[in-house]
Amino acid sequence: MMKSLKLKYLLILFALAFQSAVFAQDVQVKAIPDTTNIRIGEQTSVMLEAIVPITAKVQFPLATDSLMWAVEILGHSPIDSTVKNGVKTYQQSLTVSSFDSGFHAIPPQPFVILNNDGTVDSVFSDAFLLGVHTVAIDTAQAIKDIKEPIQAPVTFAEMLPYISIGLAVILLGLLGYFYWKKQQSKPKVEKKEPVKPREPAHIIAIRELNQLKSDEVWQKGQYKEYHSRLTEILRRYIEYRYEIPALEQTTDEIIRSFDYTGSLDKETIEKLAQTFRFADLVKFAKMHPLPEENERSLKQAFNFIENTKLEAKPEEKDTTQTTAS
Repeated sequence: MMKSLKLKYLLILFALAFQSAVFAQDVQVKAIPDTTNIRIGEQTSVMLEAIVPITAKVQFPLATDSLMWAVEILGHSPIDSTVKNGVKTYQQSLTVSSFDSGFHAIPPQPFVILNNDGTVDSVFSDAFLLGVHTVAIDTAQAIKDIKEPIQAPVTFAEMLPYISIGLAVILLGLLGYFYWKKQQSKPKVEKKEPVKPREPAHIIAIRELNQLKSDEVWQKGQYKEYHSRLTEILRRYIEYRYEIPALEQTTDEIIRSFDYTGSLDKETIEKLAQTFRFADLVKFAKMHPLPEENERSLKQAFNFIENTKLEAKPEEKDTTQTTAS
């Protein structure tokens, strides 16, 4: 009996190790620097590359303002892709520079892999060192004083733009003064605008999702606009419902906010993250989703709002009914 149990456990461990090895062979991510040594202020490039099965989709690391505190990202190319021998290769070039000398450790870059079965994996590239060197000074040469600026007379042509701006400011000031005097002479009429009751967050979000559904955006081939509107509705709902600045945060920051507050269960957070990350693939990787994938994202948005909506208090419901009657 004990021998059969040991054999069973060994087979399970072997299967897990084989599955991990197969995944590692199928998916490769790299961050390849054009060079590992630059002069201070000099620009170089880092190639981000992901090799995945043709059925999988990839979300590249978000190209923000830096790879780490001392290495700035000056620009990036669009994500390009090629297909060969049943695998798909994605590439993106980052232009970087640094103004701090020394050896800087570039951390592993995270890639999100969306598998064909709906699962999501995170794969990281290898870290590397970028050496930033100062410019050597020739101490054999004598140090010279800095030359003083050459004084040149100011011409009328140089002063003309400033004179024109000054006259324009005076003219606008006079026009503003006469307009203010004219408004002061008019009788003041007090205008009271009716106070509009504040709607609950889930009412607004569900109405906007229904409008998105009726507009049939993705049916017209406008996939990026469809997922942009869908995630914006969810972000506004989260900001209104949980007072999290979701409109200003990235997907990972929103998920970390929920993990920190503990206001949602793990399953709800995972489904919300899947919806946001799939939308990021459509918006930034120019992916063309299938019809059932578009419908699934909309359904997950409805379910998230329905499962997290804040029910009105009894006295608030009574007040709403009295106002409606």
